Formats: sequence, C-alpha cells, structure tokens
Amino acid sequence: MTEVPDAILWIASVGLIILTILMAAILIVLLVIFSQVKKLITKMQEIADPIRQAAESAGNTVTTFSNSLLRPLATVVGAMAGFRRGSKNLGKRFKR
Repeated sequence: MTEVPDAILWIASVGLIILTILMAAILIVLLVIFSQVKKLITKMQEIADPIRQAAESAGNTVTTFSNSLLRPLATVVGAMAGFRRGSKNLGKRFKR
C-alpha cells in the first residue's frame, strides 16, 4: 500500500473544515430567512384581516342597498319597457 503524503491530508483537512463552516453559515442564513418570512407572513395576516372584514362589510352594504332600493327601480323600468314594446306592437299594422 502506498502512503498518502502529509500535505494532501493537510489540504483535505482544511477543505473539510472550510466546508463545515460554509454549511453551518448556510444553515444559519436559512434559519434567519425563515424567521423573517414567518414574521412577514404574520404582519401580512394582521394587515389583511381588517381589509377582508372591510370588504365583507362593503359587500353586505352593496347587497342590502341593491336589494332594498334598486330592485323596485328595476321592476318599474322593466314594466315601462314592456309597456313601450306592447304599445309599439299595438300601433303597427300587421300584414298577413
């Protein structure tokens, strides 16, 4: 068997130490990024909740308004349109 020179073992040891330090740094950076993303998501939920409630309230208001005020108006406009159409048909002379 051949013996590995000490210089190669020293270079490999230093390389493994550097690789271990780099992997630990990457792991720490990923943990910091995940914690920041978690904080950001929490803040976004805090902001989005009042906006969602306001949108639901606005939707309920529009629904109530349209049901209470616009439905009778639509009925009157529909009746007038039907009356006009009927009066036009009665006023025409029908050819057979």
